[in-house]
Amino acid sequence: LFPTLALQKTDNAFIDEIILDVYAKLMDDYQSQKPLIPRENLFELRFEEFEKDPVGLGEQIYKNLLKDDFSRVKTHFSAYLESLKGYRKNSYEIDSSTLELIRQRWGCYMELYDYDIPQDVSVKQ
Repeated sequence: LFPTLALQKTDNAFIDEIILDVYAKLMDDYQSQKPLIPRENLFELRFEEFEKDPVGLGEQIYKNLLKDDFSRVKTHFSAYLESLKGYRKNSYEIDSSTLELIRQRWGCYMELYDYDIPQDVSVKQ
């Protein structure tokens, strides 16, 4: 969006800094406000868990968060998932200096949620 919305040129370092800063602020705000969310109004899940069992987790979301009957939408949900059968994840490459910067700036969040750099991300030296 920067080329479209900016009144001046921005370099990649500036954009990277915005991304690193905004994500940290977002996560800090979420962590500070999370205790204010009633337990029945919060459902956290790992994407990897959702990938393994999207229908089962969809059902849990409907039951625990939406307080609704999943069976009413299960066929639509399953049909949509079936339409994605041929989808292949993108692969990414990141340079080691960017990876180190991510670990420095977001390492506490990665640790909090027990995340690491995904195996399908290649690191170039």
